[in-house]
Amino acid sequence: MSNGIAANDFASAVEKYRILRRPYRWRGFFYIPPLLVMPFCVWNEYENDFVIWPMGLLTVAMGLFIRIWATRHIERRIPRRYKGNKGPRLVATGPYSIVRNPLYLGNLVIMMGLCILSELLWLMPIVFAYLLSLFSLVVRYEEYKLSILFGREYEIYRQDVPRWIPRFSLIRSANNSDSAWSQALTGELQSIGPASLMILILLIKEIVGP
Repeated sequence: MSNGIAANDFASAVEKYRILRRPYRWRGFFYIPPLLVMPFCVWNEYENDFVIWPMGLLTVAMGLFIRIWATRHIERRIPRRYKGNKGPRLVATGPYSIVRNPLYLGNLVIMMGLCILSELLWLMPIVFAYLLSLFSLVVRYEEYKLSILFGREYEIYRQDVPRWIPRFSLIRSANNSDSAWSQALTGELQSIGPASLMILILLIKEIVGP
């Protein structure tokens, strides 16, 4: 592994943060509660389709773009044949040069867009606070692992790049990626599919609802 750390030593070091492994492993289920509320709740809806649908779709699209851009650089979910035989490396280009957690940030933007499409604008701050608090637990675990893997290199990166609020003045090497946009788009179909399905469900809610 990077910095010469053995697999057993890495596992032992990560064990220190074992209390955070549960939210890390279950992070995919964080979205279920708000996604169950959106299609069925009609209380205090904001009824203005000319505002709701353009704004909601644009917000969801923005969140998906952030994820695709991040995937292009981190190469998560991109088939191995496109990635070669690269070892562990600290990604600090593209969106990772301006914010440390663009994938989670993209998810947060997508969820805000879905809240808009559900017409439950009052739900947005609740979902935002709920997800951000859970994501903060998850990234603490991830950041601890990265600090073990990359040592001083990651500590410098963490000091320079904010965790959640993008600092656009830091952007660098935006196109420094070996992966094509099409490969990143394919890799993010697992995000695009559920988001599209949820949009369809909310559209049905709008058509058949009161």
